Amino acid sequence: MVITLEVSMSTVRRRFLAGMGIGLAFPLLAACSAAPTPSAAPTAPPAAPKPTTAPAKPTAAAKASPAAQPSPAAQPTAAPAQRQVVKWKHATVGPSYLWVPQRMALEKGFYKDEGIDLEFVTLNNDGTIIKGLLAGEVDAGDLGTSVMLVTKSQGGDVKILGSWLDKLSYDLVTKAEINRVADLEGRNVAITAVGGLPHVMMFALFEKHGVDPNKVNFLSTATPNDVHVQALVAGTADSGLVSAELRWAFADKPQLKVLTSVADEIPQYVRVTVGITGKTYAEKKDVVERFIRAYSRGVQHAMTNKADAVEFGSRILSQPPERIGPAWDLFTERKWTNPTGVIPMPSYEWMQELNLKLKLQDTPVRLSDVVDQSIAEKVARERGLIK
Repeated sequence: MVITLEVSMSTVRRRFLAGMGIGLAFPLLAACSAAPTPSAAPTAPPAAPKPTTAPAKPTAAAKASPAAQPSPAAQPTAAPAQRQVVKWKHATVGPSYLWVPQRMALEKGFYKDEGIDLEFVTLNNDGTIIKGLLAGEVDAGDLGTSVMLVTKSQGGDVKILGSWLDKLSYDLVTKAEINRVADLEGRNVAITAVGGLPHVMMFALFEKHGVDPNKVNFLSTATPNDVHVQALVAGTADSGLVSAELRWAFADKPQLKVLTSVADEIPQYVRVTVGITGKTYAEKKDVVERFIRAYSRGVQHAMTNKADAVEFGSRILSQPPERIGPAWDLFTERKWTNPTGVIPMPSYEWMQELNLKLKLQDTPVRLSDVVDQSIAEKVARERGLIK
């Protein structure tokens, strides 16, 4: 089902905030323990999360290649006998190829090495993760940078610990006759919903290329990726953003092509951050450090051990290896992961400026109040990824 939308910037803001489960003032965040009916669409306030267990840039010199190998210091030391095992819930959305680097640490026992009993919780969008985080129902989560900044601007007690999955692994797929982003004026562009990540990405692309978004027909497909591909194949949409891991889905469709990679177009966009509350950070800093150490080891292992990554991805995503392998190749060759987790502050500044331009935030926040990458940097130095 495809719906044509006429979109104003105020609508983008309203739908974005609704998708997060927050309104125009922070007091609504305090209601995160309420339990409205869940909705997968970001246009309606999501339910308070009821977790279900899922299947098992610094300076240029600081951001190491994913192929970098950890020093001997990277190997975990045996957990002290007296250290109590800590239960920890980490929320993600999904499923997607991101599950492979996100969840490899659990598969390889890296959390166990750190004395953490890790449970992954799968929720339907960033809004439900934020609500679960603020309600104390999950300890941390993989969250979009825009959502974290908006939550902070609304008074939410959140912190960004870093980003290991920072790049936008999306292709802008178009009909074969389209040769420029500017050619999308007057065309139909598929998005998930107003204010969703693909919509925000398209606004960022249009700003870069001088395209008036009011001259584009946005089509809401309600769900991402597979429906985008269907709309493109059917000719209903002239363009859409599709996860690069799904290139196989239209490889035999000569009427379609990858016009550009979004990561190449807007490299400063920080896609997924590890988010936590300030309260958890203050009260459990030792556990946070152990969690980050395991998480970062898992990301690096996934991106430097293809056989493990392909087998694991095929198993948890129920996809044949021949589809997972090319995704691994793309992520490693294009450096779509960040082994250090440390992102240059100008990238966060750019993200906040984008939020303000799109009117997702009313006022800027002091970034040092929300971004604290000190643990990520410490762990990266221990592991020999930052000199």
